[in-house]
Amino acid sequence: MDWDRFRQSRPSQADPAAIYFVSPRLQRIAPAAGQKNLEAAHLSRRATNALNKLGIRTLAQLIKRARAGLTNLRNIGALTRVEITDALDALSRAADDTGAVSWVRYCQYRGFEILPRRKQASWDAAQFVRDLPTVLERAIDSRLGDKAAVVFREHTLRGAGATRTLAEISRRWGETEQAGSLLERNIISLLRRVLCDSEYPGCRFHIREEFLQPFHVLRASAEAWKGRVMTHANWESLLDAAWGLSRTDVRPIEGLLLTLSGVRLFIEPKASADLRPNLPTKTMSRSSRRALGLIKRALRLHYPNGLDSQQLQDLLRSEGDYTAGSLPDLSALIAAVDGVERVPETGVFRMKLHCLPRVADQCERLLRAAREPKHHRSLEAAIVEATQRTFLPRSVLGTLSHDRRFVSVGRSGLWALAEWKNIETRSAITIAADILQKSERPVKGKALIALVSRERARPVKVSSLRSQMAADPRFQRLDDDEWTTSEKHQ
Repeated sequence: MDWDRFRQSRPSQADPAAIYFVSPRLQRIAPAAGQKNLEAAHLSRRATNALNKLGIRTLAQLIKRARAGLTNLRNIGALTRVEITDALDALSRAADDTGAVSWVRYCQYRGFEILPRRKQASWDAAQFVRDLPTVLERAIDSRLGDKAAVVFREHTLRGAGATRTLAEISRRWGETEQAGSLLERNIISLLRRVLCDSEYPGCRFHIREEFLQPFHVLRASAEAWKGRVMTHANWESLLDAAWGLSRTDVRPIEGLLLTLSGVRLFIEPKASADLRPNLPTKTMSRSSRRALGLIKRALRLHYPNGLDSQQLQDLLRSEGDYTAGSLPDLSALIAAVDGVERVPETGVFRMKLHCLPRVADQCERLLRAAREPKHHRSLEAAIVEATQRTFLPRSVLGTLSHDRRFVSVGRSGLWALAEWKNIETRSAITIAADILQKSERPVKGKALIALVSRERARPVKVSSLRSQMAADPRFQRLDDDEWTTSEKHQ
């Protein structure tokens, strides 16, 4: 039997627009590869959106549905259908008998570029630092174009050491600084997905895993650091422990490494208006001053929610090498720190809201106090009022979007803490689809809206939800204002 011809064949009574694909190797694909998102297969956004509307999120779901037939693929053309079929074909060819998938072979079957082009068993840290700029510039040029490659080479790669501003670079093409800033955000977003998550949305290139191994080692070391906020000396020690290199060795790509690994460097202030001691530190012993510095740094950077007396004593013993007899007077140390407040309910000592240096920590403090989701504009107004600033160093919405401590509540602009399990974060249209999927019979429009409002614990805009359901291919409207899913209607 000609298996290559059979596996892409379709039943005689099948939908001519559907996609059928079956392969024994695909059925035995390893769970580690099957649980990957669709972006790992380099599918375009149009193909990914079409599959997501069918409830397909992972490669395992795509393989299972392709065996039975991918029907109801709407708003896509012949090229996108060919792309999905080619991806399944390449995936079956790249999978071995054990179910493991070679992503380099997968990309070669699809005609994508493999970076770096030179193949070798492994890259050490020095080789990685040398080759990374060339590899990433080629990748960005392939996905985002030559303008993005110029922004990456002259600004993003150099970080704080860039000699040209985004405004100067954008003026070459007659564009504004905002356009250059948006392009740089797209560059960083793409690099984070490729380097950190191994996702290639719409990319026609693939970076070898053995080349990225030094970066994964450095990122794992940075994640082990509390809050990934460290001094310049800590960063130097981290580079030496993970790579055996100094800051001088990684200077050409240091700004990019800090951005992608999420590390923030700071200089410990000698005297700050927010942390001016109430008691004269000159009268303190050297041991007490060192303990005072530990408490300041811990409450500002590592424990924004505060510590109680016992936890502060444990901190001084573990990080300050104090014994029970040499431990300084804790009450005197806390009195010497300006900006510290004591929470009466828990007895925890913490920094006041305006003394926290990070916007994300301030947002978490406000949400914990409110005990309910808050709009990002309300959070921003509260922070501006508390800090008495006319603007914030980083937007609240951007901070909430990039911090895993927070989740958005649908599309309402409300944000909650991710640890709040009883908060409904699905959008109204997703809740409606889930209700109809579980229902054994069609549901009246008014009853459906009432069920959605009950699950969200807040009212829903009736006209908005009806228009979304009418435009969404997952829903099917019947007579007498009854609604069901398209799959059940068929």
